[in-house]
Amino acid sequence: MWPTPISRSTLRSSRLVLEPTCDSHATGLWAAVSASVDELAPWMGWAVEPQRHETLDFATSAARSWGSSLFNFTILCSGEIIGSIGLDHFDDATASSSVGYWLRTDHAGKGLMTEAAALVVGFGFSRLTLHRIWLHAGVANLGSIRVAEKAGFQQEGRLREAARGVHGWHDVYVYGLLERDERLRSA
Repeated sequence: MWPTPISRSTLRSSRLVLEPTCDSHATGLWAAVSASVDELAPWMGWAVEPQRHETLDFATSAARSWGSSLFNFTILCSGEIIGSIGLDHFDDATASSSVGYWLRTDHAGKGLMTEAAALVVGFGFSRLTLHRIWLHAGVANLGSIRVAEKAGFQQEGRLREAARGVHGWHDVYVYGLLERDERLRSA
């Protein structure tokens, strides 16, 4: 998709460091997911019973996929791993990608994921020259909806039973952000 390789870039804001995900992040990611299972599992089926080896597999795969099919970042706050955010599902024809994210529960509600989203969206539009970034948020996942809207995404529609969590299938809202749209800039 990109004519020249995209280097592994660390993104920074006033409170966060976003490092390209690699093997060394696996234990911290596993701990963050394990501490947040009750809040993540309704929306993310993979979070039901997190296993260390699955988290290592994810981190290894994310590192290997950098620059081709995934740009995933591990979110750190004061040196502690608190979540993950990444761009995925690239479409060359429309210069678009999805963004997905999760945050350790005890760090929610502080604007940290909105800050991380602003950094990754900026990376997507400037470094990857994307035209559009989209996301899915469970219709009852108020935290994810708040992040999307604060970051400047606009609700574009609703998909019926398009995702599955621990409680079964659920509807999602589709949010989109164009490069030209007003959006939150990183701090």
